[in-house]
Amino acid sequence: MDKALSGIKILDFTHLLQGPFATQMLGDLGADVIKIERRGTGDSYRAWTFLKYWLGGTESPCYMAFNRNKRSLALDLKSAEAKEIVYKLAAECDIVVENFRPGIMAKLGFGYENFKQINPRIIYCSSTGYGQDGPYADRPGQDLMIQSLSGLMTLTGRKEDPPMPLGTGIADQLGAYNIVYGLLSALYYREKTGKGQKLEINLFQCLLTHQLQEFAVTLNSGKLFERPQSGIAHPGQSAPFGIYRTADGYMCISVNPIPVLAEVLGDEGLIAYDDPQTLYDKRDECSSAFRQPS
Repeated sequence: MDKALSGIKILDFTHLLQGPFATQMLGDLGADVIKIERRGTGDSYRAWTFLKYWLGGTESPCYMAFNRNKRSLALDLKSAEAKEIVYKLAAECDIVVENFRPGIMAKLGFGYENFKQINPRIIYCSSTGYGQDGPYADRPGQDLMIQSLSGLMTLTGRKEDPPMPLGTGIADQLGAYNIVYGLLSALYYREKTGKGQKLEINLFQCLLTHQLQEFAVTLNSGKLFERPQSGIAHPGQSAPFGIYRTADGYMCISVNPIPVLAEVLGDEGLIAYDDPQTLYDKRDECSSAFRQPS
C-alpha cells in the first residue's frame, strides 16, 4: 500500500541527530530519502556511540537509530563532479534538508537560491543551532549547550543541585519534529500554489517554544521558578508531585487527592496538607511526610 509521502524525493545533507531523525520520519511515511555523506568518513554519527558499544565491532547503533529507510551517497561536496551530481538530483527532488551552520551550504553552491534556479518547486529546509542571523548565528549548536542556554536545566532536580540536563537529546529530537511538521506544511502549500519555500528551524527556538507555560507564568507573575529541596518533579508544582521510594522500588505520585493518599497509606496526619496553597507553600514538608514511615 502506498504511504502518504510515496513519490516524494528528499535530498538529505543532514548529519548527527536532529536532521537525520527528521528525514527518517519522512522516510517512514514513504519518502525516497537520498542521504549525502562525506566521502571517507560519512555522517559524524557513524563514529559516535554510547557505552563504547559497536555492532559487529564497527557499526554505531546511534547512527542506525536515525538512518533507516535511506539511500546513502558519499561525495566530496567541494568538487565540481559532486556539484554536477547534486544538481541533477535536485532537478528531480521535492525537498532539500540541511543542518550546517549558516552560510556553509551557500558557500558550497548548495544554498536555497542555487536549488531554486534548478527547480522552482523545491522546498528547502535549513536547521541551525540559533538561527540564520543574530549574535549567536555562527556558533555551533549542540543539544547539551541548547538545553543549558534555554534554561531547561533549571527545571529539574533539587534546590541545591547544579543545573540538571535531561538524559536524552531533547533539543535535537524536538527540532526534528519541527522540521517534519514544517516540511509537511510546505508540501501542502505547494500543492495549493505550485510554489516551493525556504524553511528555517533552529534548536534554541524549539526548546524555548516547549517551555511556553513556564515563560507565560514568569512573564505574567513576575515570579521566578525555584526548585524545592524535596525534588518535586516540576518547580512550579505543589506536593506531592514526584517520585517516592517504597519498600519494593519507586512510586510515581502525580495528581492523587490527599484524602485518598492518606487512606491508602494509613496516615491521617496527611489531611493537614489538604489545601492547594498549603501543598505549595509547604511542599518540602509535605513531601518529607510521604517519605516517613507511618
